[in-house]
Amino acid sequence: MACYAPCEYKREVSELRKKVELLESGLQTERLNKKLDLEKRSKLYALNERDGLKRKLEESQRIVEKLRDQIEGYKDQLVWLEEDRKKDKQDAAAKIRELKKQIGELEKSLSTATWRLEKQQRDLDKQREKELKEQREQYEKTLAELREQHRKEMEEKDGVIASLTQLLKDGVPKPKDIETKTPVVNKTRTTSRNSSTSPSQDPNHPVINNRTPSGLKPGAQKGHEAHLRKWFETPTNVVVLPVPQEVLDHPEDYYEIDSFKKQVVSLKLMVIVTQYEGKVYRHHDTRAIVKSPLPDDIGHLEVNYDSSVDAVTSYLHSVCNVPYNKVHELMFDATDGLLNISVGKLANLEKHFSELSEEERANIARSLFTGSVMNVDGTCMRVNGHQRQVLVMCNKTDVLYRYTGCKGDEAIKDTPVEHYQGTVVSDAEATFTKLGRQRQGCIIHESRYSHRAEQDTPELKSPTHMKELLQRIQHCRNVEMAQGKTCMAKEEREKIYKEYDEYVREGVQEYRQFCPELFEKHLILAESRLAPYSERYSLDLDSLSQHNRAGLKKDEDLCPGMPSESVSLLVKDINLLFRFITNKEDYLLFLQDYSIPPHNNDAEKCARTVKTHAKPNGGMRSEKYVGYYADTASVLETEQRQHRSRFKKLHEVFGRKAKKLRELLRNAGHGRKTCEA
Repeated sequence: MACYAPCEYKREVSELRKKVELLESGLQTERLNKKLDLEKRSKLYALNERDGLKRKLEESQRIVEKLRDQIEGYKDQLVWLEEDRKKDKQDAAAKIRELKKQIGELEKSLSTATWRLEKQQRDLDKQREKELKEQREQYEKTLAELREQHRKEMEEKDGVIASLTQLLKDGVPKPKDIETKTPVVNKTRTTSRNSSTSPSQDPNHPVINNRTPSGLKPGAQKGHEAHLRKWFETPTNVVVLPVPQEVLDHPEDYYEIDSFKKQVVSLKLMVIVTQYEGKVYRHHDTRAIVKSPLPDDIGHLEVNYDSSVDAVTSYLHSVCNVPYNKVHELMFDATDGLLNISVGKLANLEKHFSELSEEERANIARSLFTGSVMNVDGTCMRVNGHQRQVLVMCNKTDVLYRYTGCKGDEAIKDTPVEHYQGTVVSDAEATFTKLGRQRQGCIIHESRYSHRAEQDTPELKSPTHMKELLQRIQHCRNVEMAQGKTCMAKEEREKIYKEYDEYVREGVQEYRQFCPELFEKHLILAESRLAPYSERYSLDLDSLSQHNRAGLKKDEDLCPGMPSESVSLLVKDINLLFRFITNKEDYLLFLQDYSIPPHNNDAEKCARTVKTHAKPNGGMRSEKYVGYYADTASVLETEQRQHRSRFKKLHEVFGRKAKKLRELLRNAGHGRKTCEA
């Protein structure tokens, strides 16, 4: 290590101090220069900012001046508008005064015209009352003359009838000097109200309306709760409406207060085609072919229709009664030609439904057979140009149609009603009167026939009395059922029975006097049936003429001078009286149990379904397809009575078709493989 002398050390220290001082002086100079530069830059920035503020101030002054000019212009316009408003107000006041003056003049003229009209109306009312009074006096005078004439004629007829009756009882031949008059029977037009003719065959049948006119305008009344259309909680699409243009232009003038919703329901018939693609494989050794598995609800054809297509087309034909060719046209037009279903395919739908719904029909038959009451009726359907019979069986929840092709005992063979042990409700057809443990006759039918008899022979009172009795007891049953009663009191039933017997005896006496020979002939023909009731209703079967028993004449010969049509009507009225004699217990059975309906309306309504289906389709070509339709209608009508969807039932039943077909093919393939083995 080198050694320095002290003098050299001091010299180096001094040199180093000088260098340090020089460095410090240079640093201070540099700092001063930087400081001067910053001051210059800040002064320049301040000058530029001041110039910018001056320019902005000048611009704002120009804007203020412009706004002042606009305000002055608005003030001038406001003054002009106030002056115009004052002038318009003065003009409007003048016009109002003029209009008030005209209104006063019109009111004066209106009051004068009203007074004149009231006076004319009073004069017309007085004149009309005078004319009506004169007409009433004239009508009363004419009516009194007609009544007196009718009374004399009736007295004359009663005398002649009494004479003839006495002569017949004594067995003395009729003297030639006694004048006899042929009983008059009105030729009443057969309608749906006095016969079994259906309303569809009665073109002028009256519309049933039991409402009393209220005098109010049609439509909803004030205070009535509105019945709106069903609101859809989950819409398919939601469209948000745009803001109105007025609000966009002036948003400061509007504010939101509420919102609203509207729904538009559309219906589209879409064709959805699902294509299944798979592979086919062959085994190397066994050469067996294996395909990709298909779902069970797919048929064996290249193009298959699923149960939705079958359900829609079957509903149109079987329920809506649309012919097959119209269903084909609807499907073709609604899908723009995509769905071209053949008429043969549509014609086989009821056949497939019948084959697939055996379980449902078995349940319906079981329910009918085990029920306490069954309504039975028959109706006709045109099959290949001939009338064929369809049997209708129903209760409150089930309906079963059975194609029988004929009437009589053959029609009820192998049906639930053949061995039924409950209460059968039917009309007076002989086949149905022997069915069931007990029977309720349809009093609606007999009431209509009594109404016809009342029109045929207005001189007789018994048809009117019997019709009123049947209507009254049916109304009484409805009222008491609404009150919760299950049957009529025993005392009331006894009164009804006595009144019934009284009207039947009255009918026997009246018809015996009105047409004695004709009545005696039909008493002889029905003697075996009427014998048990001879004493109760004074039929006097023992006193019948032996001459008439030996050789019965024709009905026309027993009523000389009477048209054959009138004679046939009179025979129907006599047979109605005989039914009242023999079927008293059947007609009044419902008084002991209100659960038994007094009429056969349920079966009549079900029969109307068959009629309305056959009419637009022109009948059926094959008896087999009548049976298929009867099977289909049985299931669908039962679904409707049980408040279930008929369309869903069609969808469900047709859904079994492809599964059943695949099972058959699978079983056939399994059998073929077994035979080959």
